[in-house]
Amino acid sequence: MNLTKLLKSIFEYDPDGPNIHHLMAVHGYSRLIAQMENVDEHTLFIT
Repeated sequence: MNLTKLLKSIFEYDPDGPNIHHLMAVHGYSRLIAQMENVDEHTLFIT
């Protein structure tokens, strides 16, 4: 999954995209936003 597909799932409904509500619940929306600059096309979350 790449960042473009993730953003698309956040801002518009994408039936083929990730379950963004689940991602937000698990990882936290603020953490997701804070880390976006550190995300590359191969890695969604930096730990």
